[in-house]
Amino acid sequence: MRLPVPGSNLLALAVAAIMLGPGFWIGFDIGLNAGPLSAVLLAMFATLALPLIEAAWPLPDDMVPRRRTRIAAVPALVVVSTVALLATGVVANREGATDVRQEAVAYSVDADTKRAQWASSTVPASEWSRSMLSEPALPLEDAFPWLPGSALWHGPAPTAELSAPAVTVLRDVTRDGARELTLRLSSRRDASTLGLWVDASSATVRSATVAGRNLPTDRAKGKWAFGFRFHGARVDGVEVRLVLDQLGEGARLRIADSTHDLSVVPGFIPPPRGRVLVTPEVVVTRALIL
Repeated sequence: MRLPVPGSNLLALAVAAIMLGPGFWIGFDIGLNAGPLSAVLLAMFATLALPLIEAAWPLPDDMVPRRRTRIAAVPALVVVSTVALLATGVVANREGATDVRQEAVAYSVDADTKRAQWASSTVPASEWSRSMLSEPALPLEDAFPWLPGSALWHGPAPTAELSAPAVTVLRDVTRDGARELTLRLSSRRDASTLGLWVDASSATVRSATVAGRNLPTDRAKGKWAFGFRFHGARVDGVEVRLVLDQLGEGARLRIADSTHDLSVVPGFIPPPRGRVLVTPEVVVTRALIL
């Protein structure tokens, strides 16, 4: 059965309301980085829904021009309100005007040396984070090899007795001057994020395949000629195939796995009331020469 026009328009407005309502609410949670995009999309949906209002509630011909003038004024009002609210927000939330509530702290322990440290890419924002991140920012390429050249605020941390990631050599052959190395990475502590990096001074990576997918090898930065992090690894791990130009007697590798529960660190104290810890990580690394 075909719906009458007003009924169809009301149905369309209901769908628009369903989309706009949750979208507006989610906008508070996605953060400032994606806020402008969210605002633009919401404004587009609202603008597209305006003609449906006129169609859903038809008026006598002599009142139509007045309503259209009012409807046309809505986008202009939205723009003016947005600019005013943005200016107000910039002033009210200027640097130092409000207390930073988010904390970002990661933990890394070297399974070989037992050295552990706290680290963060953000400036310590409270006494809680400053107590852990007591050292000035500098790169920590062995503790966090996926962040080459990134300056991290850091400080010494207690050593957590965590099992290092496991590496099994499935195949190791040399052909036409290139070494073909097939490995299986796995986590002894059920971490779902695994990573491997190759020291640039020990080998050059010609090609790499991880879980059946080819990875680019031309993104060398700093110490590590090649590296990756694999998220969502299965319990039995992930298979890695490397074709190497060997530069020394063995290829020096860095292996890491990562979880998110900082309570496994001895003496860890959660952030105080009113502050929230975002993107925590517990990383275990080890060195390997193959």
